[in-house]
This record gives sequence, C-alpha cells and structure tokens, in this order.
Amino acid sequence: MPSMQAICQHGFGYFIKFMALVSVSLGVLNLLPVPVLDGGHLLFFALEAIKGRPVSEKIQIFFQQVGIAFINVVNGIGYVFGCSTIISLKDRHKAKVISPKAKLFSL
Repeated sequence: MPSMQAICQHGFGYFIKFMALVSVSLGVLNLLPVPVLDGGHLLFFALEAIKGRPVSEKIQIFFQQVGIAFINVVNGIGYVFGCSTIISLKDRHKAKVISPKAKLFSL
C-alpha cells in the first residue's frame, strides 16, 4: 500500500481516489457474513426469513462471540505482520518503500 506522502505528491485527484478505495474496501469488509458486522446481521435476517421465526438468542450470542474472536485473530495477525515490517525496515539503512515517480493508479 502506498504511503500518504507519496499519494499527496501526485496531487489531490490521487488522494481522492485513494480515499475512495479505502472507503469501498471498508464497506465490503463490513458486509462480510461475520456475526458482529452488518453482514452477520443480514445473515440472521435471511435465516429468519427462511425459517419463519427468529434465530434463538443463545445461538446469536454464540456466533457473535465467534465473530469477535475471528476479528481479534485477524487483527492480531495484522499487528504481528505490521510490527515485523517496521522492524525489517529499521534494519535497512535506506529502505525504499515506494518511488515517488511510480504510478499509483492507472488512469
């Protein structure tokens, strides 16, 4: 993922495109069928429509706890990989993350 400094060097249009990309990505992730997220609530509503009665509260609580555990595991993995990237970049004297002349988005 490009740094914000590199994006801002390319102009305001690239900045807006990058922010739109982040916004759409968050929207798609929010619709995943993980019970804590909105997609999970939509899944429970769909099951309710199919069965004709609501899913029991015990089952909803169980799957919400599983969803929270899943999100925590994914966050932990991201944290570990992020820290290892920062540590590996500190080891290099002149780490070249992204070239300012590189094309960030194809038009």
